[in-house]
Parts: sequence; structure tokens; C-alpha cells
Amino acid sequence: MIKKKHYLSQKWSHPFISISMIVCMVSAIMLWPGQTQSISPSPSGELAIKIAVGAYHMCALTTSGRVMCWGASGRLGDGTADVNRAEPVAVFGLEGGDIKSIVAGDSHTCVLKNDGKVWCWGYNNYGQLGDGSIEPRYVPSEVRRLNEPIVAISAGSVHTCAIGQSGIAKCWGRNKNGELGNGTRIDSKYPVDVQADPNSLSNIVGGDGITCAIATTRAVKCWGKLEGVNENYAGIKTAPTEILDMDEPAYGLVVGRTHACALVSDGRVRCWGDNSFGQLGNGGQSVVNVVQVEGLIGAQSIYAGHGQNCTIMPDGTAKCWGMNMSGQLGNGNPVAYNIPQDVVGLTGKVVQMGIGRYVTSALNQNSSEVFYGGFACALYVNGRIQCWGNNTFGQLGNGTFEKTLSPITVIGFEGGNIILTPNAGPPTSTPVPTSLPTPTATPLPTPTPRIGTVYLPLNMAQADDTRGFFVGPNEVEPNDGLDQANGPLITGLDYYGLANDARDIFYIDPTQAGEITVTISDNRCPAFRVQLLAANSLVLADDRLTRGYISYIAGASGRYYIAVANGTACNQRSPYQIKTTYR
Repeated sequence: MIKKKHYLSQKWSHPFISISMIVCMVSAIMLWPGQTQSISPSPSGELAIKIAVGAYHMCALTTSGRVMCWGASGRLGDGTADVNRAEPVAVFGLEGGDIKSIVAGDSHTCVLKNDGKVWCWGYNNYGQLGDGSIEPRYVPSEVRRLNEPIVAISAGSVHTCAIGQSGIAKCWGRNKNGELGNGTRIDSKYPVDVQADPNSLSNIVGGDGITCAIATTRAVKCWGKLEGVNENYAGIKTAPTEILDMDEPAYGLVVGRTHACALVSDGRVRCWGDNSFGQLGNGGQSVVNVVQVEGLIGAQSIYAGHGQNCTIMPDGTAKCWGMNMSGQLGNGNPVAYNIPQDVVGLTGKVVQMGIGRYVTSALNQNSSEVFYGGFACALYVNGRIQCWGNNTFGQLGNGTFEKTLSPITVIGFEGGNIILTPNAGPPTSTPVPTSLPTPTATPLPTPTPRIGTVYLPLNMAQADDTRGFFVGPNEVEPNDGLDQANGPLITGLDYYGLANDARDIFYIDPTQAGEITVTISDNRCPAFRVQLLAANSLVLADDRLTRGYISYIAGASGRYYIAVANGTACNQRSPYQIKTTYR
């Protein structure tokens, strides 16, 4: 049995924590010329499908296509500059349901739309909004000079990064430590290309003065500045440099203030960097190289904050460790822990989390030190959001400014009739069972019972499809083969090299709610990608595969689309086999 360890005291002499006095704020409305103020009240029965947590604020993407934000002023996109919001408000101008993903930095937020464009708002002192200015934007502003559709975005503390359709990684904002990866240390108000081969980076995450990515080889590469890493990485690096001590494939990656962690096989987690608050999870406190988090296996996904981390486990519970002076670990005891602790009081199955990215402190009128920031949130499978920890700026969204040590529900996000897809997690070291997982004990009701496994007809979408997919000539041969034992099997050819050719598009028409599984086999391209999309182009499941599957629990019948593509790494005809099932 692993003994739980904690620090009985925490020394707040960390170089990134400063003492600053609070000043009074004056309310003001800031709008672009010609705009009218449009501030929506807190939502009524909204269902969240994605969340993004910044330093003292957070936002949610809803099933209605709106983006709602709450917390510290100037970051909320509602047109106000100096109003803290303890309840969610709608971001100005983002109605319409065309948002693919949302990310948050310390004081800015960005969304990726289905058309591949990126819009950001909030503070902009280093050009992190990417619109060519260093002026704050209190409503969304479009990122300029991206030059191609974007497929993924990430927000660091005061910089932002993206991966384009061509596979080229781009960053913009502060570059004091080389975190933009373009070989310089010069800030940029526009996107600049990371010095990496196209399609060599499969995903990218930003921290404070540091950016890391998982390469298509599953190696971890970082640039900028991070403490306590091997000699190969010592000092400042202005271009991607491999973390050599990470000697096994990474399937997930997060970057905190001065540390980073990777999710590896069997759901283990390995971390490196600063360990002042036990955020490396190895039972110690000294700064060390890459270590394995103690007593943790089976993690499905991982999240990082200033000096703490959280993971979601297969049963939908959560574990956290590290910095905890505001109770952001959610275990009810506000002291730091250097091994994972259970989050107490969760009221459902968690599918996504977020942790406040920054912590500061100040002296109150009694000369006592008060800490600001330090909070965490969870998104449940039914679209409900709960948060816990510090609440100085209303970032918990419960209508108050009082902190709490246990999860409380964000106003208007109580959950409902929706089932979100949990992260499948990294591969195990043993073969994955062929049978689909057994439903949990508390699933939401579906229109009709699901009986057995059904193999769905897989149809080709029209090449002139206009729902927002990147569609080119379809190379699939729909009647090429049939696997009698395991259902219909279609052989396809995706050719990246053809003009405008990006994806083969299929569609399926399940007649009832159920779990849709898309299985890919015999693909030859290491940069292979599969997406499952709703009829309105919302991406429901997205993964780059070498062999494997994606799955999604659909809450209703209807038409769903499947996009298949190889990458520039292949640049040739790449055969694959695909089939779909639901149960």
C-alpha cells in the first residue's frame, strides 16, 4: 500500500510567485467602433462539450454553439474591460455553432472555427492574439497571416501556437525564451513558423516561456526554457529539441508553469522540470530529470496548472497532485502533495478537466498572505461543469467570490441529456480487448435499447460536399472487400499529392443512439488521421492512428460523417481498410 505524503507547510519563495497589492478597479465598457454591446446573462440549461481554463478565468463551448466565459475581467470576450463575472456570460459574436475547439492562456482565449480560422480575445501585451497589434481585445479578433486552415491550437501563458493543414506548426506572442520556436527570441504579433519539418509534430502545448510537442515518432520535443531537464536541453532552446530522457512513446502531453508531463503506455505518467510543490509526483521535492509519477496507472488523460497536475481515470474519477494552497487538488486538505490524491466530491463521470494556470499572492488588511488563482474544473459526461479552489475573481462560476475545497456546479451548467466521449487513453502493454466496453452503472437514457453490435453501411459523401470538410477527389473503392467474420470492410486509397485532396469522406446513418466505433487497419501512412463529425461539421472524435480505432457515444440517431486522410509524410497513394459499428 502506498502511503500518502504531503507537505505540512509550503514556502512561497518560488520565483514565479510575487507579492502585489490589490488595487481598486473601475468598471468600463470597451467596444470596437460600430459595435453595440451584447452581453448575455448566464445560460439557462446549457450543456458544455469542451472547457478551457486560464489563469483566473475559464470558458466553455456549448451544444448550442455558444462560448460562455466567467472570472477575471478583460478576458471574457463580452465587451467589458473591468468587470469580473461570477456567472457565465456569452462571448460577443461567436454564435452559430461553428466552433471546433477552445483554449485559454493566462489572460487570453482563442477558438478554432470549423473553417480553419482562429479568433482570440483578452490581453495582448506580447501580441499573443496574433492580429498584428499589442492592444487588448475585449471581443474576438481574427488571427492574421495564418496562410492556411488550422487543424489544432494551444495557448501558452502569453503565446499561442497552432498546427496548419499542411502540418506546419506556427506560434505567436512572447518569445523571450525562444518559446515561438523560430530560431529567435523576438516577440511576434503575427504567426511565425516553428523550425520543424512539416507533419513532424502531431500536437503542441504551451506553458510559461516553454512549448512542447509530441512528434509523429511519439518522441517529445520542447523549446524555450524549462528547469531540471537533461543536459541536452540545458538553457534556452529556440527550436525543437528532443527530451532524451523521455525514452518511451508519449500519447499525451501537458506543460505547467515550469514543469511538463507526458502520458505513456498503460496510462502511466512521466514528468520533468521544477518540483518545488511535488508536481512531478514521485514522492520527492527536489528538481530532477524525467521521473515516473508514483502509484499511478491507467490514466486516460492529463492536465497541468501552475505547479500541479490532474488525471482522469478509466472510471471517470480524477486524481491530482502538487501545489494546493487554495485547495485546487480537490481532496479537502489545502496542503501540497507529492503523489496523486483522489478528487473528493465529484458527482459524475469526468471527461475533461482544466487547472488555473497562474498563482499570485498579496497581503490583506491584516497583513496575512492571500493567494489568487489556484482552481480546477471538471466537465462531466452529461455536459455539467463543476469547479473548486480559489474564487477571488468569480472563476468558479457559482455566483459568489468565495473559495471552496470541494466541487460546486457552475451556474447554468447543471447537465442534461447528452453523453460526451471520454478519452480512450494510451495503449496498454497487452492486447486491447476486441469487445466494446461494458456500459457504466449510471448511463443517461437512450431513445431505444441497444442490442448487440450492428455493422453500419458505409457510404461515400459527395466530393462537392460543402459542410466545411476539406474534401478532394475520393479514392475509395466502396465494394472492394467484405470481412464476413467482422462485418463490412472497405478498402480505400488516399492520395495526399493530388491538388485540393485532403480527405476521403464517408457517412453513416444509425437509426438510434449508440456507441459508434470506426476501425482502421492496414494503413501504411504513419501520419494517418481519422475524424468523426456531426452533420454541422462539429468534430466529435479526432485522432492520428497507425493502427486502431476511434469511438463516440452518440446520443441520437442521424447522419454522422467520417473523414480519413494521410499526411505529407506519405505524399503517395496510401491504402487502408475501414469499417464502422455501433451498439
